[in-house]
Amino acid sequence: MTHSDEPRPLTPAKSPFSPDVQRQADLCIQAVLAGAAQADASALPPAVYAPGGGCCFTPGQLLERYLTGADPLDFPCSEAMDLCSALRQLTAWRELAFPLDKFVEQQILRRYAQPDQPVSEPLLRFGCYVAVCHMVYGSGGPLPQCSVFQLAAALCPGLAQQLKEQGTGQLPSDLQRCKTPRLTACANDAMASIRLLVKEDSPAAYAEALDYLCRVVQQPCFPHSYAIEYRGPARDYLPGLPKKGVNQLFACAARYPALHPAIQTYARLAARPKAQYTNLPQAVPGAFAVFALALASPQYWPLACDHLALCGPAQAHLVEKFLHTLIAQTGFVPEVLPVLVRGVQAAGRLRPGPTFAKLAASTASLDALLALKADLPAYLPAGDRRSTAARAALWESICFAIWGPPGCKGGIKVIRAAPQALKPRYAVLFGP
Repeated sequence: MTHSDEPRPLTPAKSPFSPDVQRQADLCIQAVLAGAAQADASALPPAVYAPGGGCCFTPGQLLERYLTGADPLDFPCSEAMDLCSALRQLTAWRELAFPLDKFVEQQILRRYAQPDQPVSEPLLRFGCYVAVCHMVYGSGGPLPQCSVFQLAAALCPGLAQQLKEQGTGQLPSDLQRCKTPRLTACANDAMASIRLLVKEDSPAAYAEALDYLCRVVQQPCFPHSYAIEYRGPARDYLPGLPKKGVNQLFACAARYPALHPAIQTYARLAARPKAQYTNLPQAVPGAFAVFALALASPQYWPLACDHLALCGPAQAHLVEKFLHTLIAQTGFVPEVLPVLVRGVQAAGRLRPGPTFAKLAASTASLDALLALKADLPAYLPAGDRRSTAARAALWESICFAIWGPPGCKGGIKVIRAAPQALKPRYAVLFGP
């Protein structure tokens, strides 16, 4: 919807509001709550307005007007949550994050840092709602979520206990707690946690666990970053990777090819930019599901490439361990090289695996690497494909990931140590 769709001029409101503009802001807030407001997403920041004319407002202006007029001791928590939800759907969470953080900091954290302040449970509940929204929508805002929850626990134990046991109440009851002969599970959106206890080492038990995981993570109210706590009877782990419960779960489930589609479904659902396992911050959600599948079958190497596109330097150690295990298992076959490239691009300079130089020292491996070098522009962003510098930088990072420091500066040491029959290939590989 644009301004031209409405038969009236719209005037951007400025703070502080005049009495007339305050009245129009109140009418706009009521229109938002009634579902009648409209937004111009092309404006920067987005403009929200009520049908009928007058001023348009930013989401921050409407929140400031509403929240500063609310009584902290009789705070309208449900209506405030409805307003935030409606504004988020009209615009985006990032437009709400800063004014909400400011309100929580000034009206909750600072207020209750002083002794003898009357405690308002609805106000604390709203603060917890904002903290959960930060986790769910991944705004990356500065609000210290743990501080809000800790404050709620200290000042309002009943609210804290409710959040701890039931979450916000938005998750369906069958997902809050699930118990079958093979599986006991629970999920909490406020605490951003999923707990799984698999009672038998069988494909049916792992299928139930995977189905539960998929149903939880696709709930709109569930945070993108969360912890998975897992226990089960089998003690299998993906080699070279941290021996955590989430590793154990997918290592065990991946032994059964019939479960691979369900594992892939979870990996796709869990894939979120900038998200992480909160009890394993170096892992993007879905990491161990992807790694288990990629180690089980080349069919899932494209999935691994997609997953690595979500990783960054914070995940470098885990990516490095995965690539070491995968390439030690496969060698430098042409089909696995895109996974190596994407890993290098995601995590930066990676240390070589202990057997990489030896694995590369064959005609087949070197020919595959030469073909990769020729095709390297296809891995670069469109704007860099003609850049000699961008291509050279990526190739040097790939060579470092295979040979380490000897692979840099023209690979002179590698060429000198190579068998005579392979020297020509190495020369082209390390040449311009």
